[in-house]
Amino acid sequence: MPTVVPISPKIRPHPVLDEDLIEALPVAVYVCNLDGLIVRYNRMAAELWGRSLGPADANMLYCGAYRLHLPDGMPLPQDRAPMVEALRSGKSFRNLEFQIEQPNGQRLSVLVNIDPLRDEDGTVVGAINCFQDVTEHKLAQEHKSRIDELNRSLQRQAEFMATVAHELRSPLAPVRNALEVMRRSSPGTDAEPMQAMIERQVDHLTRLVDDLIDGSRVTAGKIDLKMFRTDLRDIVDRGVELVRHQIEAANQELMIDVPRHPVNMVADATRLTQVLGNLLGNATKFTPIAGRIRVSLTVVDNFAVLSISDNGIGIPFERLTSIFDMFSQGEQAATRGPGGLGIGLALTKRLVQMHGGDIVAESAGCGHGSVFVCRLPMRSCREASSSTTSE
Repeated sequence: MPTVVPISPKIRPHPVLDEDLIEALPVAVYVCNLDGLIVRYNRMAAELWGRSLGPADANMLYCGAYRLHLPDGMPLPQDRAPMVEALRSGKSFRNLEFQIEQPNGQRLSVLVNIDPLRDEDGTVVGAINCFQDVTEHKLAQEHKSRIDELNRSLQRQAEFMATVAHELRSPLAPVRNALEVMRRSSPGTDAEPMQAMIERQVDHLTRLVDDLIDGSRVTAGKIDLKMFRTDLRDIVDRGVELVRHQIEAANQELMIDVPRHPVNMVADATRLTQVLGNLLGNATKFTPIAGRIRVSLTVVDNFAVLSISDNGIGIPFERLTSIFDMFSQGEQAATRGPGGLGIGLALTKRLVQMHGGDIVAESAGCGHGSVFVCRLPMRSCREASSSTTSE
């Protein structure tokens, strides 16, 4: 037998309100009068609420669940349930997602559809809520999402290993050739050009290995900061020096705009220099010969804002977020100079976050350059602390 509580005579006859039909529906259904009191509900509604069948009581207002939550798990007060708005304004709601909590603490994900009920004059006198359990569907979606993400991760790792093998092998061939030329050369032959080339390739190999080490530390959460008072203008100078040779070799124009006064904060100067070096290295790599690169440092609302912009190849809109993922790389065909492992930007983002800041990439699309904006909180310099855990 369906659970029936006499409906207020103010509610006009409506085929949906037929008690046998309500009980036969394959979804949970309940009806509220204008005061929000639940005056009728079917067996499926009672099961999802975790209640026993029986007459509605005065505590069953707007929703019969023990508690109601938003999709993210945050509690939703009873008087803010969508049924309240439907009764107040006569508004209908479609496919709203909520979590209902049963008395035993179990939560179910439900999809809700609400329509107002009106009398002969069109006045709202109640509302009906049809909802269904989508918990298993949600779990299946989450499971599929986890599998998809795992497959993407495995694919990125496979591509990364192939990149590592290529990038580590590439500098070895010219080194080997140079050594062979030097071995066959007559005594007294000027070996300086060969030595310079070997030094460049060894430096490149060193950077690749350093990236690998830092990447593994990021993944394991083993990077610690050594925090001291520092002037961010000095960080800009040091970061520029790391890539000045590449910028000059590409005949690129570098513009630097920093305040005249000190920009002091407590930070790990070495790691922030690494951040700027990574960003400038990317800028010169993806900017054409004779292109323009600009570094600016400003202070806005107690945040230091470091911006690196260029007129290079730009970034597609769909990659503005994923470009910070580990092993993510730009279009290699468009780069100049040695490639990389796709670790630099992931490491950069993590280091910025460890300083309490954030970093975003901006671009109008391919061919329109890019801007990387890093925001760092201006922490008090009164008590500069040092984190000395080993790396």
